[in-house]
Amino acid sequence: MHEEEKNEGSIFSELFVDRERPDLNQLLRIAKPFLRLDGVSKRVIHTKAWSALNNPSKILTHLIGMKILHIEGVVDIEGLTATEIGDATGINSNSVRPTLGRLLDANMVTTDADKRYFVPNYQMNAIEEDLK
Repeated sequence: MHEEEKNEGSIFSELFVDRERPDLNQLLRIAKPFLRLDGVSKRVIHTKAWSALNNPSKILTHLIGMKILHIEGVVDIEGLTATEIGDATGINSNSVRPTLGRLLDANMVTTDADKRYFVPNYQMNAIEEDLK
């Protein structure tokens, strides 16, 4: 193997958006007006301000709450299925699934093999801007 080939990964590492670490202060700024977290029941609690959000923003902020619970070691899995999102947010499943489809198409959420939805770290700037 050539020396240049060994270093290729480090040359291109800045192109990998999935390796970004979340900005914890930014997560706090996004979540604070809309969410509270219960470490005992492992739940995301929605504030009155959250109720005024549109469905896409409700879903995104709820998933950010799950991201924080995961970062803090409260839950093992960050993502939620469409059914779990509907149950946790109170958004009708007839609205949750198409909204998740639009968020997925816009790359605002991603899924894993178990069809759990996550907010990718590289979308935090866009989400924070949309919530202003």
